[in-house]
Order: sequence, then structure tokens, then C-alpha cells
Amino acid sequence: FDPACVDRQAVGSWQPPSPKFNYLMGIDPNFAGADYFVAQVWCLSGTVPMLVAQYRENNQAIEYSLNEVYKLIQDYRPTLVAVESNSGGIIILERLTILLPDTRFEKVVTTHTSKIQNTNRLSIMVRQAELIYPSDWSGITEMKAFSASKREATTGHDDSVMAAAVAFAWARECYPQAMASGTYIY
Repeated sequence: FDPACVDRQAVGSWQPPSPKFNYLMGIDPNFAGADYFVAQVWCLSGTVPMLVAQYRENNQAIEYSLNEVYKLIQDYRPTLVAVESNSGGIIILERLTILLPDTRFEKVVTTHTSKIQNTNRLSIMVRQAELIYPSDWSGITEMKAFSASKREATTGHDDSVMAAAVAFAWARECYPQAMASGTYIY
């Protein structure tokens, strides 16, 4: 991620839900360890996608994180929730599907190849000014420390970057009208 572009796009703000807007959610779960459980809500009703809400905690019980994510989904009513489903992530996906049967959930299996594709997509969106986020978003630091060769943070965490990458892995299918208009590059 180009640090100058990362800083340039930090012009958004955290926003309450609006029934007029379409939302996309990405989840990078954890299992009560030092890694973060991250759930992000992206508004897709503006000229470019904008991060409007995020849950990000580590060292919490899974039940606590699931409850917080459940509240976010209930509040924002995303059109689609994409969940990184490697290893234990499939359990989170299954639990959320049971709790919220009227919500569309899709799994994202992260392989080396898909991680490259998904993080490249995110990097291009930032570089082309097609993504906005608040200036205090944890992903800013994570993007600046993200290694293109290793596809992980060189220091700290990369869970906010991965939650965003997971969200936009499904954006093309979920929002074909944006693709057709050329508004978004997914």
C-alpha cells in the first residue's frame, strides 16, 4: 500500500446506520487470542465505498465478539456479510447464519492466491481513490506495515486489512449495478 495514498483516503467518518444506504460487511474472526476479531461495515451508497463502522477486539471470548457483530448486523442490515472461513472461521459463519437466517452470508476461503488477489484489489482501490475510511481507523497503520511480498503485517496486526479484503472479495457479485456504472472497480 502506498503510504501517501493511504493517508490521502483517510477523510471519512464513523456514521450511524441509515435505511437509505446499502452496506457490505467483512469479518476476519479470531478465537480469543492476541489477533483481533474484526467486523467492518462499508457503505456502498456514495460515490466510493466508505468505512462507517467497525468492531475490533482481541482477547475476548467468542460469545462476546459474536454478540457485538450480531448488533452491528442488526443495526446496519448489510446486503451481504463476507466471513473469512479458514479453520475456525467456518464456525463463526455457521453461528451467525443460525442467529441471522434472513441475512446473506458468504464465506471467503483464504489461500495464498486469494490473499494476493484480495489485498491487491484493496491496494488498487486505495491508490485509485476509490475507498474512504476515518482518519483514526486501525487499518491505516496496518496498510502501511503490510508486506506485499509476505502478504502480512511486518509489525503489529493485519486483521483490519484482511476484514476489508474479505468484504470486497464479494462486492462484484453483490453490487453489479456499481460495476456496470463504472463507479467502483471491484
